Parts: sequence; structure tokens; C-alpha cells
Amino acid sequence: LSPFLKGGHATWKDIASGEALTLDEDKEDELVTLIKSTTGRANEDNPQKSLFFLEHQAGIGGSTFVKQVAWKLHTDLAVLELKQYDNDAFSLLQKFYDQDIGANPILLIAEDTLPNLETACDAFLSAMKNRRCAFLIACREKNSLLDKYKSSNRRSFKQLRNKAIGLLESKFRKISPLSPNELDEKTRNFETEVPNGIRTPFIIGLYYLEKDFNITAYTKKV
Repeated sequence: LSPFLKGGHATWKDIASGEALTLDEDKEDELVTLIKSTTGRANEDNPQKSLFFLEHQAGIGGSTFVKQVAWKLHTDLAVLELKQYDNDAFSLLQKFYDQDIGANPILLIAEDTLPNLETACDAFLSAMKNRRCAFLIACREKNSLLDKYKSSNRRSFKQLRNKAIGLLESKFRKISPLSPNELDEKTRNFETEVPNGIRTPFIIGLYYLEKDFNITAYTKKV
């Protein structure tokens, strides 16, 4: 199995190939439309409108979701992933915007595990407020950034829809080493053995890939 299917982060290859299944198409499309609208002009009066937070439950696929949104937008906007922040980051971004892409819109994405993320957000708001840019961040719920940037755009992603759960079940059944009878038993018992609040891609994958997976013991451990 690929690292992604074992619970690792989705790479751009996973996103482009469709290996990372869509988790909530309606919310994806909503964010795509909003980002397109926002980057249609510079938000000089309220720069925080260029900040987008996807507030998500840990393990539900928030980082993957953000990459999927960015992939849908990559033919319309220049998409950049911020993996490291330093003092030169936004002067380079200004130069890229002004000189290299002819003032076309930019989408910057990041995760809340990025060191100095708050400083990076402040620098983005200062450096890019006169430019057509958006900064989309996968942010786990209750992060203090959500309180600081009160005028930012934010969307919540805390629970998988039934459609997404069905797609994940089907995906993991196809690659599972379990026998057909074992898989049928897993499916029959899914509603009672996997609590609704923790139905994340990682948990569903473990459930269908592990023969003796004990969901109760696992959730107590984490």
C-alpha cells in the first residue's frame, strides 16, 4: 500500500490521480467559488477576507481537503504550498506576483503545523493586501488563530458525510487483505463498532484493513 493509504499525508500525486477520494464535494465547490470571487479583486479595505481557514477535526482529512481545493483551482490561480516561513518569504511572493506572473491571482496554502504560522499570516496580510491573493489554511478545531482573525473566511469540516463514508468503505474493501466473509461482517457491524464522531478516513481504513482491529481500545489509546 502507498504511504497515503496507510494513514500518511496525501501527496500532490495522490490528489492528481484521484487516489485521495473526495471527502465533501459540496464544501469543496463552495470554497473554490468563494476563493475565485475573493481573488477577483484586492481586499484593501479588509485584508483578512483574503485569509481562509478550514477548521477541521484532527484525522478527518483536513490537509487533504485543502490540497483538493487547491488542485481544483490550479488552472485558474498560481498555487503555492508554504512549507517554511522566514523573513524573505513574502518579499519573494511580492516579486513573483509583480514580475513573474503579471499580477495574476495567487493561492497560498499551509497547515497549522507550520512553525510561526501566526507571524506568516500577519506578514501575508501586510505584504499582499494590495494584491489578488488568498491564503488557505488547514486548521484544527479550537486553534487560537480562529479567534484572532475574526473577519477571515472560515469553513467547518468536522464530520464525514454518508456518501464519503460509502466511498471510503468501497475503496478499502477493494484493497483489503481480509476474506469476503470477513469484509461482509465488517460492513454489517460498521454502524455499531465505529462511533459516528470518529469516522475519519484513517479509522475507516484501519477498520477494513486490520483483521483484529479493536476500535474501542484504539480510541482509548489516542
